[in-house]
Amino acid sequence: MLKINQIKQLRPIFIAASILAFLSACKQVDNSSVTSITVLAEGEHRSEVNRLRNRYRHPEQTLAFFDIQPSMSVIEISPGGLWY
Repeated sequence: MLKINQIKQLRPIFIAASILAFLSACKQVDNSSVTSITVLAEGEHRSEVNRLRNRYRHPEQTLAFFDIQPSMSVIEISPGGLWY
């Protein structure tokens, strides 16, 4: 049986393994030929429901505010059910 100190020492390994598992499960979007945030916001990698809500959520303006470029990759850590 593991002792508390042993568990504390293994914590970074568990965190790193969780992050790697998350990253390997992420759906990759090929944006090598994308030149516009608008194209990404309307992309087929997003559900139809989310694309329909673009007019209320303003994803192009939000991503522009954070200076997100089409060539960048963005990961969401601990995603929730809300927009932000």
